[in-house]
Amino acid sequence: MENKEHLITIKRFTSIPEALLVKGELESCDIQSFVQDQHLIAMNFWYSQAIGGIKLQIFKSDYELAQKILSDESKISVDENIQKDQCPECGSDDVIYDKYKNWKGRGFFSIVTFFLCGLPLIFKSRYYHCESCSHCWK
Repeated sequence: MENKEHLITIKRFTSIPEALLVKGELESCDIQSFVQDQHLIAMNFWYSQAIGGIKLQIFKSDYELAQKILSDESKISVDENIQKDQCPECGSDDVIYDKYKNWKGRGFFSIVTFFLCGLPLIFKSRYYHCESCSHCWK
């Protein structure tokens, strides 16, 4: 019987993109890694807590090197370069996305097209609202 190397779980995640980001970082350092349960959680996110999340597994022999790579969290950051929306009037970062602005007109149009064509046509528009100066823009 062959002596096969065992897989160990090095980290657990709640979202698939985070797991794949760390997997890519490990593989860029020539550490073979495997993501377990990603498809189950992609089909039903609520199973994540029940099964212990998405598991990132590596071979036991790569554990020390992987721990060294994962300890440097600054290299593997998801939120590092996210650019926030700014108000064009006052330049404030206190901006919210308002998806229900002018919904009455679009809702009526969807109902009319449903009765005429049998298919509702829904158009989404992005509206932003500045909480500092109350300016709205599309």
